[in-house]
Amino acid sequence: MKKFIIMVALLTIHLQSTETLIYKKDTGGKETTTTYTVDKTSSQYKIEATSQDHQTLLESNIPYSLVCLSCTSKKNSDHYTFTLKDSVLTADGVIKGEKLHVTHKLGKNERWIQEFEFGLLPLLTSTRKSIDFAILHPKNFKIHKMTAKKYAIETLQLGEVSYKAQQVQISLQGFKSMFWKAHLWYDTETHDLLMYKANEGPHTPTTIISLVSKASSVE
Repeated sequence: MKKFIIMVALLTIHLQSTETLIYKKDTGGKETTTTYTVDKTSSQYKIEATSQDHQTLLESNIPYSLVCLSCTSKKNSDHYTFTLKDSVLTADGVIKGEKLHVTHKLGKNERWIQEFEFGLLPLLTSTRKSIDFAILHPKNFKIHKMTAKKYAIETLQLGEVSYKAQQVQISLQGFKSMFWKAHLWYDTETHDLLMYKANEGPHTPTTIISLVSKASSVE
């Protein structure tokens, strides 16, 4: 009996699930796709995102808490790595030929969220109505403070599939909230991002990101 329990425990420890999600991005009629490969164990997420323009790698603890994100351009020499350790957010990289190194000290209990495909899991899996977080601008490494807030649960139609979706709105904090907002919808069962809709500022085209497909496996 003890051997059986030990064997089950070992299998549980090494159990790994893999998900592949494909998203389509439409910005003013220009379409691209990004494929996310999500490897999840009992202690961490490792996520690889591949598009025609970038290769991005993410590492996160479980519950989801990002510790490292690196991005490399496929079109030029731009690349950067963001890491979080002991509440210090460090950004290193090369942008348009210029080397950049920036550090930011996060406040007590302040969250770092860098992407919205998975970064809002702490909000979606809790009873909280909103969370505040910090995000780095990938072009200059400046830090911005944002708020994500839950709104209504709606029915969202993507192609032939109908989803029960949690609507979330993300905005800059303070008076800056007047200048930018994003609307997102997440599957209430899986917490997958279903759709993102926003622009990059005044007089810029709307970007719509939507889930195209998802496949899962367990090893």
